[in-house]
Amino acid sequence: SQLGRTKLTEQNSPLPRDRFFFDYSLFHNTTISDPSIDVQRFAPGIEKTFLNRLCSVEMRVPMGVTLSSSQILGGLQSEDTELGNIAFAFKGLLLSRNNFALAAGLGVQTPTAQDNVILNPTDGSEALRVANNQARILPYIATLHSHGDWFWQNYVQVDAAANGNEVFSGGQKVGVLQQQNYIYVDSSLSRWIYRDFRSQRGLALTGELHYNRTVGTSDSFSTFPFVLGNPEFQAEVINLTFGSTYVIGKTTVTAAYGTPVTDDRGFDGEFRVLLNRFF
Repeated sequence: SQLGRTKLTEQNSPLPRDRFFFDYSLFHNTTISDPSIDVQRFAPGIEKTFLNRLCSVEMRVPMGVTLSSSQILGGLQSEDTELGNIAFAFKGLLLSRNNFALAAGLGVQTPTAQDNVILNPTDGSEALRVANNQARILPYIATLHSHGDWFWQNYVQVDAAANGNEVFSGGQKVGVLQQQNYIYVDSSLSRWIYRDFRSQRGLALTGELHYNRTVGTSDSFSTFPFVLGNPEFQAEVINLTFGSTYVIGKTTVTAAYGTPVTDDRGFDGEFRVLLNRFF
């Protein structure tokens, strides 16, 4: 997908919740193309609890303005509005005692985005198609600690391929390309600056650390004149994010900015707005 992978550790809580949510991100100077482009991503979703709020299920629908999934060989790169890979997830609260909660979840990223296609400039026929038929498994564990006005959330998520993407050249299948697996480690520390329980209003400040690392290698093969995959590619990225969350009744609004602090980076900076409406 041109919109990247699904991180269930983002716009989430270890506690199962009933909510509608919306996530907007503007990524500046992404590395999905050369020259780099800005990408806007939108991700509406819903989470619903059951079993007396001990468990929940959720759905996320990423979409956005990004590099088009269809390009002309040797032509100028084009951008388009694209649907990403829709994700479904289950979350269960394993332990909840006083100021501590432990949860685990399992998600599936489904292949709903468009295939990546490169067209011949002469007649518009397909020179190459990388089918988007790869499902990805997304297990995670999460903790929540709170103490007075402070609260600390931690996540560890794995992003693993369940199968590969078929590759076609000139209409003929030439192989299967499996993308690399990732591990994500995320930690956020927040503090309430203001809370009024009677009017249900509040303001919290948050700092986050995100660590993303490739696991294993990707498939690689060539079909003239294309070379797909890079088995030597490895990435280890650390991002820092700072933001503030405003609470107004059953609605929360978060504004944040994040940037990589390592040489490995998929973008220069990210501006985010997150909305939650609880019910």
